[in-house]
Amino acid sequence: MVRTLCLLIVGLTGAQAQGRWVAVSGGMGMNLFAAPAVVDYVNVVAQPGFNERLDEFSSSIEFFVSPEVQISEFWSAGVEYNYVIKSYSIAGSGGISNFTYSVRLPGVIVHYLVPAEGYGFKLGGGLAYAAGTFSEALYGSAQAIDYRSTGAGVKLEAIGVTKFDDHFFGTIALDLRWVVGEVFRNDVRELRVGESAASLDFFAVGLKLGVEFLW
Repeated sequence: MVRTLCLLIVGLTGAQAQGRWVAVSGGMGMNLFAAPAVVDYVNVVAQPGFNERLDEFSSSIEFFVSPEVQISEFWSAGVEYNYVIKSYSIAGSGGISNFTYSVRLPGVIVHYLVPAEGYGFKLGGGLAYAAGTFSEALYGSAQAIDYRSTGAGVKLEAIGVTKFDDHFFGTIALDLRWVVGEVFRNDVRELRVGESAASLDFFAVGLKLGVEFLW
């Protein structure tokens, strides 16, 4: 990642010297989110009633920031940092259990540029390192226990860009993301009950709104 950041800094300097744009964007969005291994684990350990069982698909919140540089007439490249978070609260036979699932995703992105007057599109995707944390506080306990996992992810995305002035733009993005990783664990144990083991794996379809500053 450090090597990638150094290359990006060199690219930013070179792009400005050649009259190409440099941009920084950020924002947030909502995902249609599926983490089947986590859902199976929560449904087993929290002991919910039939109507309280978690569905495989639910929503999650995502925040992002990304510096990017135009590298040719129709291509750009950059790095990004995404943070995905999802919480569950389940009323089971043993009491209320609370769970939080969060993933940090630093990565690299490449876009094909489709410019137009006053607006434009970016089509592309990227690869990311995934670092996840899963916290559980079971049966009314105020003490949460943390577990960690790592993995990798890939995403495809389409971004629409609307011009407000020469340096300020609005963005709307639709993306698909797949992440695979290890079972969550801490120094004491692996996050497993019987055959149900909670891993980092998830799939998400996201809609994101943001702003972009370009110079």
